[in-house]
Amino acid sequence: MFAFCEAAWNAGKQLAAAEAVMQIADRIYRRTDSRKLMFVEKDSAFSYRIPGVANEFWPVDFRPPGAENYGWGATLPTQILRNIIGFRETADYTGTAFYLAPAIPEKFAVVGKKYGVSNLHFRGVSANVFYQMKDAGKIKITLAFTAKKPGEATVLNESGEDIFLTSSKKKEGKIEFEGTNGSRYLIKFY
Repeated sequence: MFAFCEAAWNAGKQLAAAEAVMQIADRIYRRTDSRKLMFVEKDSAFSYRIPGVANEFWPVDFRPPGAENYGWGATLPTQILRNIIGFRETADYTGTAFYLAPAIPEKFAVVGKKYGVSNLHFRGVSANVFYQMKDAGKIKITLAFTAKKPGEATVLNESGEDIFLTSSKKKEGKIEFEGTNGSRYLIKFY
């Protein structure tokens, strides 16, 4: 899954990766969130699934038992953050910059719906990221942040154009702009 999603990112196909992650998440959570043990064969000593245990095995077809009743393999949250929320590091490891590349799958891209994640930490910046779906693939992007020191924050679109600039004497701030689902935005802190 990692290789597919990273290849999709490099090919500019974020929405394809997001769809794949969404489909896998749907299969996994049906198993993980179950409130009862699931058996293939009744009274089997080993052919069962323990609810709440992380998935290492992500079958295409729904299969009650898993291969992971020892509990490792919780990689799905990383896939959701990187490929649906689109929170990704840049290739520049010297500054404080990251991408927001919202890729809300079609099933969830309903006008008015809000999605987000709180308490992301990256190189001295703590952030809450929220997306609100608009008409025609548009999305309202909100980034509330706390930085180690006051300064500037900019947002650049895929063409490298500044679409938002903030300068503050405070460590906290908020960036809000309208973007497009499936596009990349570079967030830089100075």
